Amino acid sequence: LFVQAAEWNLVAAEHVYCAISAFFQLPPFWDKFASSTKLSQLMSACTFLAVAHGNTCDAQKAYEEVKQALQELFDGLIAEHGTDAPIRVEKRHARTGNLVIEHSTIAQVTSSVLQNLSDAENMTRSLTSWILEFYQMIQSFLQDENATLDIPLDEVPFISSDWNDNRRQCLLTLRDGKIERDKVQSRHPELLTLQSSNLDGRWRQDLMNRKPFLQTPPPKLKIPALEPILNAKATLSTPFPTTLFSSRLTSGGNSEMNLVNIDQSTPGQTCVNVSFTNVPLNIQGAYHAITVRCGFSAVTPSTLTAGSFQLIDQRPKTGNDVIADPTITTGDWRPTVKTSFNSAGVVWRFSNTQGIFPISTSLPARDSAEALDVLQSYVSLFVQAAEWNLVAAEHIYSAISVFFLLPPHWDDVESSVKLSKLMTTCHDLALAHANTCDSKKMYEEVKQALQKLFDRLIAEYGANTPIRVEKRQTRTGDLNIEHSTIVQITSSVLQNLSDAENMSRSLTGWILEFYQMIQSFLQDENATLDIPLNEVPFISSDWKEKYQNFLDSYLVGKVERDNVQSKYPELLTLHSSNIDERCGQDQMSRKPLLQTRPPKRKVSDSEPEPTMTAEETVSTLFPTTLFSSQLTPGGYSEMNLLNIDQTIPGQTLLNVSFTNAPRDNRSAYHAITIRCQFNAVTPSTLTAENFQMVDHRPKTAKEIVENATINTVNWRPTVKTYPNPAGVEWRFSQSVIPIISTSLSADLKLTLTFKHTVDLRIFFDVRIVHWHWMLWKTKSKANTSIVIVA
Repeated sequence: LFVQAAEWNLVAAEHVYCAISAFFQLPPFWDKFASSTKLSQLMSACTFLAVAHGNTCDAQKAYEEVKQALQELFDGLIAEHGTDAPIRVEKRHARTGNLVIEHSTIAQVTSSVLQNLSDAENMTRSLTSWILEFYQMIQSFLQDENATLDIPLDEVPFISSDWNDNRRQCLLTLRDGKIERDKVQSRHPELLTLQSSNLDGRWRQDLMNRKPFLQTPPPKLKIPALEPILNAKATLSTPFPTTLFSSRLTSGGNSEMNLVNIDQSTPGQTCVNVSFTNVPLNIQGAYHAITVRCGFSAVTPSTLTAGSFQLIDQRPKTGNDVIADPTITTGDWRPTVKTSFNSAGVVWRFSNTQGIFPISTSLPARDSAEALDVLQSYVSLFVQAAEWNLVAAEHIYSAISVFFLLPPHWDDVESSVKLSKLMTTCHDLALAHANTCDSKKMYEEVKQALQKLFDRLIAEYGANTPIRVEKRQTRTGDLNIEHSTIVQITSSVLQNLSDAENMSRSLTGWILEFYQMIQSFLQDENATLDIPLNEVPFISSDWKEKYQNFLDSYLVGKVERDNVQSKYPELLTLHSSNIDERCGQDQMSRKPLLQTRPPKRKVSDSEPEPTMTAEETVSTLFPTTLFSSQLTPGGYSEMNLLNIDQTIPGQTLLNVSFTNAPRDNRSAYHAITIRCQFNAVTPSTLTAENFQMVDHRPKTAKEIVENATINTVNWRPTVKTYPNPAGVEWRFSQSVIPIISTSLSADLKLTLTFKHTVDLRIFFDVRIVHWHWMLWKTKSKANTSIVIVA
């Protein structure tokens, strides 16, 4: 019922579009249209509005019934199970389409569902009222016996002076609604029966089904006498004008044919006046030629002969007849007219004056292969600049993800962990800054080169030389064919380049400011990381709001990026499937060129220093990053070697940290497995004499919960360890139910203690498990290794 109500509203939107199209044809040509044409357009608008009103009324009633039925259902569930009974809810995110699995209660789900139904009901009620108000506004004029259509436009009571703005706003609203409709239809094809492919058929079928039940009163206003073509006195036996057909043709737009009048004042002779109107839905429905065929046949089973039928005249015959007739509206289209007739009919063919290459406007088109080739070469440079910005956005996301791991646990983690996170943030910001700088420079070069090209074209052809431009609408993907001039295109292209350049400049400035804010603290010899969170100069008190705002902006940008990538697959080389790989390649190529200064921070006196013998030397600066990467679909993952303690002869203690921050709900993890395997560096086998595992931590969930340096947020995992003679494996999974995911970040600390008399190579293998609908699972993998000298 809910889907049926939604589809009634979608069909109503199509009827409203037709009503608006018919209504807003009048204002620009009000003083040129005959009164009969005005009346026909107003009656058509009323018909479409009445049909739309029938759909929204049905939708509103259905929403009310569904709401009442669900209220009774939820009341029964609450009475049986209680308001706080847990329930699992699966839904898709409205903007990103990601699958979201939430755990809630019956009371919360009841409130959410009923609120959504109330919102849909209120929206439908508002739409119904607006349609009824629009309909009554026109009908109040048509039912006024003292009113007349033969008045100037500024005296028409139902057409305001800002009608063009109102029309534009209506069309924009309907367009946005169409975009949202297409998104919903693409996400739920198995749920909706109404699709873009069958919408026209459903719209026409609905019109046919509802039209016989409409009770639209005939107009009572004054209509000036109609003048027939042959200037004879008309005798009307039919209420004119009469609509012969009114239909939305596939790709042709809204078309309507009306019988204006029939004149039989001359005995044995009939003059028929017919009007035809076509309004393209968009540029794809623009017409290049219109053919109207008129055929005569006898009603009784007989053949027309020269004695029973004779065609005397037909108008128009030439393009001048069309242009000279004030009752005919062609806009800026100046057609040629060709007529052909025989003893039983006539055919009119209206086509563009260009003839062999018909276009839907009289503006001339000029092809320039030279300019096109040059422009295409600059398009590739523009795309490269755009892709650098997209890669920069991924580096920024990594930096932000690492940075905002600190505030919630600042007072619990060691200074070494804080330093590691800040250094990683600076590293990712430096990569992003390099990309945006390259992008900004590329935009500047393209802009400068195109300025020279356009200056040459203007000097050669003139500023006002018309050109034809084909482009696709950014949001809808519709093909737009426009006719403009060189100077207008120059202004538009250079303005878009300036906007892109300014955006890159702003992004570059923001990245640099963020980077310098952290570096100024790290380069301060008097600064320390052992201070409370509220005293940290680069973390504000509203960090949660800033983090959420960034994530919202990132998700919106990601959706827009995916939309652009899906529309231009042949233009862009960067896609959702290879963006992680491209970011990894970018990091490898730029990392050697980064000049990040080492920190000068003062280590807190309270932080214990490891005890070392005089013979020991430190060859590694801790903490050291073992790997840091974006896993697909595991999100951002990082493993750090915190320290190595060899103070006890023949024994090594290893401290390792692992961090995982899901990018979105799709990369939320259900379980994390970390394997640690020991091998001898030299070609020899580990034995009980040269290697022995002494201890490994953690072994239980209690150790994780009680360890203040381990951050699991609200995730309380079970811990299973599988030691063997040459290694150990940890498995962290959700407690109680192991296949419930979490999108919260996790920090884990691992400790290994072992005795050895040979040099060891330790392999770490990380696997992040993600279940899909509890049916199958995918794994994200990462690995690294280190060498420990005996």
